[in-house]
Amino acid sequence: MTLTKDHIAASVRNRLGVSKFESSQIVESVLETIKSSLVGGDDVLISGFGNFTVREKRCPARQEPPDRKGPEKHIAADLNSYGCGEESLRRSC
Repeated sequence: MTLTKDHIAASVRNRLGVSKFESSQIVESVLETIKSSLVGGDDVLISGFGNFTVREKRCPARQEPPDRKGPEKHIAADLNSYGCGEESLRRSC
């Protein structure tokens, strides 16, 4: 099974006793906060869960656009990474 935003919102709704709309807003707010922090270049550390970072990854040389002749360019790409915290690893074992 894949955990989705709807599953998380349902869990929030059951634990907090809020409406479906309110739980969806809570989940969206948390995810938007994480996203905006990552876009702003900050790392996100959630104690007991893990951390999120954005790293720049150098891609292989290619022509941009691919059908043109000329010098190859290196196109940088952002790579989102997640590291699981030690406490989370202990719980999953």
